[in-house]
Amino acid sequence: MRSNQSFFCRTVGIAALCSALLVFALALPAPVSAFESAPRVRNGRDAVKDLNVYGHKESIANNIGKISDIPKSAYSHLQGYARYQGSNYNYHIFPQSDVYGNQGWLYFVSHNTNSHFALRIPKSATKGRKNDWYYNHPTGVQLIGDTLLVPVQTADVNWLHVPRFGDEAKVFLVDLTPLKQGNPPGDFKELMYLGYGPSASGVINIPRSLINPTETNRRRCYLIATVEGTTLRLYNTDATDGRLWEYSATPSLRRTYTLQKKYQNIALFADERGILYLIGMLREGSSDKIHLYQLTTGYSGGGEYGMWVSNDRALTTLEDIHVYTTGGVPGVRWEWGGGIEIRDIKGRDELILYATHKEMHDPVVINYFVADRVGDGVIPQPEDPGSGGSGSGGCRTNAFAFSTFLAALLFLSVRAARKGKI
Repeated sequence: MRSNQSFFCRTVGIAALCSALLVFALALPAPVSAFESAPRVRNGRDAVKDLNVYGHKESIANNIGKISDIPKSAYSHLQGYARYQGSNYNYHIFPQSDVYGNQGWLYFVSHNTNSHFALRIPKSATKGRKNDWYYNHPTGVQLIGDTLLVPVQTADVNWLHVPRFGDEAKVFLVDLTPLKQGNPPGDFKELMYLGYGPSASGVINIPRSLINPTETNRRRCYLIATVEGTTLRLYNTDATDGRLWEYSATPSLRRTYTLQKKYQNIALFADERGILYLIGMLREGSSDKIHLYQLTTGYSGGGEYGMWVSNDRALTTLEDIHVYTTGGVPGVRWEWGGGIEIRDIKGRDELILYATHKEMHDPVVINYFVADRVGDGVIPQPEDPGSGGSGSGGCRTNAFAFSTFLAALLFLSVRAARKGKI
């Protein structure tokens, strides 16, 4: 009897030790790839169709609108929008153009404290003659992970505001990780030079096999989109396991397509089925509109990397939706700034579109468009990852560890019983 009791104690002890090791392993931070990714909605087309076309209004105090030297002119206005947030940080990002000889700005406004940081856009155009203007201003931006993609349009223009040497631009990256500790964001890092002036840009990560079918090791790369008029250009990086911020080579131009309209803002996103989408936001007459395209990147042979499918198959127009913006004078419009976010709200990744007021007033007015199921009022703030909320998995991890412990103990007990030991 004592032998059986001793064996039972040893069995329970071993089970407890194994369970303790398992719980410890589960408590360790899961390995996270340095590759920057973005959340995905369940179905991209449904996510856009589910949007309430009547925008929710939000006023953001910022203390920036009181600064006397920020650009305030007919040609200087907000050029885009992005939202960077987590459990302990929440920033609104506003690119501001300027055509009177200064550089444009990037404003980072804390949603919680109204404090702000301002970065001057890198200056490349220079004033040619005494009465000439020149501008160095950002266009539509998109955020991926902790990196902000910032195209900067530059030109020398005469007194009639006509470019003297043609538009050009550079695409910069900004490292946002310092904002998590309440510090100013990192400085600009040049990614590539463009011989034209884009009006907007987008970025997403994709499997490298969509570009090179010989890729078999699941490597990924970044896909970058720029828009000039109705011309869409797609670039890709080489395969990389690092952050876009760390990428140093020049991305390769992959394909050029023609869009339906001239969009003030664009964005790339994907759904859980792996389908890629491009969304265009524009002001047309007195209406704000959304155009949704499905982007097909199938391989059609030819060359080391092949060519993507032909133009008539690559972009499929899925939706053309009229939305209604409100608030401010001369009003919130996609003519000024727009942006996209996919965020976990109530346990579901939801698509959110943003539109901004023209100028950086205090407060500055934005609109957001989200599905009715989210509910009214200001979009819920991110939850603390340690609270076990919808974005944390904290409770789920503990429950899994406990259930694993019970399963292991039961297995060992049954095994011992079958051998007649207890």
